[in-house]
Amino acid sequence: MWIEKLPWCFLIHCIWLGGSPDPPSLSVREEVKVGEVVSASCSVSHSCPSDPPLLTWSHSGTPSIQSRQQTNSQWEETLTLTFRSSIADNNQPLVCTAAYKGGMTVSSSKTINVKYAPVDVMVEGVSSVKEGDTVELRCSSDSNPAAHSYRWHNSRGPLPTTGPTLTLENVTRLTEALYCTAINTEGQVPSSPLNLNVEYPPEIKVGSACTSDISMVTCLCIVDSEPPSTVEWSLPAGHLPSTRVEMHGSVAMVTLKRALGFSETVHCHANNTQGNATLSFTVPTNDKMFMLYVSIGITAFVVVIILIPMSACLLTKKGGRSHSDQPVTSMQDMDAAKCASSDPSTLRKKQKDTSSEINTNYYTNDHLYSNMEAEEDDPCECYGGDDAVYGNM
Repeated sequence: MWIEKLPWCFLIHCIWLGGSPDPPSLSVREEVKVGEVVSASCSVSHSCPSDPPLLTWSHSGTPSIQSRQQTNSQWEETLTLTFRSSIADNNQPLVCTAAYKGGMTVSSSKTINVKYAPVDVMVEGVSSVKEGDTVELRCSSDSNPAAHSYRWHNSRGPLPTTGPTLTLENVTRLTEALYCTAINTEGQVPSSPLNLNVEYPPEIKVGSACTSDISMVTCLCIVDSEPPSTVEWSLPAGHLPSTRVEMHGSVAMVTLKRALGFSETVHCHANNTQGNATLSFTVPTNDKMFMLYVSIGITAFVVVIILIPMSACLLTKKGGRSHSDQPVTSMQDMDAAKCASSDPSTLRKKQKDTSSEINTNYYTNDHLYSNMEAEEDDPCECYGGDDAVYGNM
C-alpha cells in the first residue's frame, strides 16, 4: 500500500535504482588551517526535476543550490556551502543529508582536520608552597598538531628547561612570576604569568622602635610574612590594643600610641600559620625626658648669660657722639676703654694706629635712651656725669 502513495517519478527512480537512492556525494578539502574559507559541495542524482530531493548541511554557512540535467531521465542536484573554519570544526563531521518525498533520507559525512597554533597556554601546578620546598610546574595548551617543544622564562630571561615540566628547588619569597611558551608547526604562544604564593613565618623588620615626644610614646612594629600575621602588643600585665594597622602587600605596619610613662618595656608579637616572632622595645620614661629638658634649659641659660654683657658693650660703642678729644683719665674711663677695646672693630682700628696710646672719646652731656638702666659697677657701663644710660634689651 505504501508504494501507491509515492509520486510516480520516485517510484520509477526506486525501481531503476533497485529499491533505494544513493547517498549524497561530498566534496571538501579535509585538511585546512584555522580561519581559512572552506567550500563544500553535496550532490545527488534523481529523476524528478519538478520535485527534487531536499539537501541540507549540518554546518552553518552560505548555501548555494544548482540543478543540472545529466541524461534524458536523470538530473543532478548540488548544494554548495561556504564557511570560515574555526577550532571548533576540528575533528567534527561535516554531514550532508538528502530528504526525498515520502520521508526517506540518506546522508554522507566527512571529518575536517583544522590546524591551529597553541591556545589556552597556561602554567599549572600548586598555587601555594612553603618557603624552601620543591615545586613542579607543567605547561599545558590546546593545539593541532600538539606542541612539540616549550620554553620557560621569568622577568629576567629564559630558564634552562625545554620540556613541558619545570622543577623549582628551594623556593623563596623572592621567586619571580613564571611563564611558558608552547610551540607547534602553526606558531608559538606564551602563557599568562604564574605568581607562586610562597608562605613564610613572620619577620620583624629593622625600623621597628619606640619614640617619644613631650607627652606621648609611639611604638611601630613592622612585620613581613605570608600569609599576613596577627600582630599584638603586650605588657607583663596583659595585651594592649593597636592604635593603627596598615598593610602594604605582605608587610604589616602596626602602631601603638600611649601616654609617656605607661611602661618601661613593651612587646610586639606576630603570628601566622608558618610560625611566630616577638620583639621587645625599651620605652622612653619620664625620668629620661626630664633630664633631657633640664640639659636643654641649662644650656640656654648659659648662652644668655654670656651674650648679655657683649650686647651691652656693643650698644655703648654705637651710642656715643664726639664733642671733645679728651683722653681717659678716671678709673671708670679706664673700664670703658677696656670694654670698647674688646670690640673687633676697635681692635682692627687699633692695629692701624701707629701710636701706642689708647684714645677713647667720652662725653658727658649726651643721653642714650633705652628701656633698661645700666647696672652699677659694670665695666661696660657708659658713664656721662648725671646723664642716664638706657639699653634696648
